Amino acid sequence: MKNMQTLKHFMRYFEPHCEERDGRKYCYVSALEYPEAQEALDLFGGYGFFEGAPNSITLKYAHLVEEGGDERWHLGADQKPGAYPVWVAW
Repeated sequence: MKNMQTLKHFMRYFEPHCEERDGRKYCYVSALEYPEAQEALDLFGGYGFFEGAPNSITLKYAHLVEEGGDERWHLGADQKPGAYPVWVAW
């Protein structure tokens, strides 16, 4: 990894966290740490990430991409070599 920013971005997928985009709350957690969807749902619902349980959850994959000479992590539906599984709830 080229820089600390890339490392910080990568680590976000391994620690449960949320962000809001277009008025919708999205929460992320590593599927390596919580391999079953129900475990991730329990985490999101039980620790106040959502009021009650999230409406939906899906498995995505974080992989490193290079854009304009910079590396960053991209979250996509396809499992690629070197990608890490991430639960996304909303």
